[in-house]
Amino acid sequence: METDDAYPEFIKKLTEYIDIMAPEKISTFPHQNIVRKGLLISSKVLGKLYRKKGNKPPDHEANIKYKKYCNRNLFNSIKKKAIEAHYRNLLTQAYYKDLADLAPTDR
Repeated sequence: METDDAYPEFIKKLTEYIDIMAPEKISTFPHQNIVRKGLLISSKVLGKLYRKKGNKPPDHEANIKYKKYCNRNLFNSIKKKAIEAHYRNLLTQAYYKDLADLAPTDR
């Protein structure tokens, strides 16, 4: 086999093996029903402030801004409430679905 013929054959075989061993997967955001646009924006801002804060002393301006943002926006408590409401909604939907599936004599 010539070099010019071998290279396309090699690439063809290589892509076949890659498709078998590592197929493409569509990744989804695990909390797409919980996290809303406002929480995503707050999360990004909080992350940026955290990176700027780094290992600076407690009285540094970046550290003060980070603490102020955490306390003012109550990001973690809002996130927890959103997650709690989402799972409460899922459980109530499942409960009423199961209740509807029961025969009237089973109630």
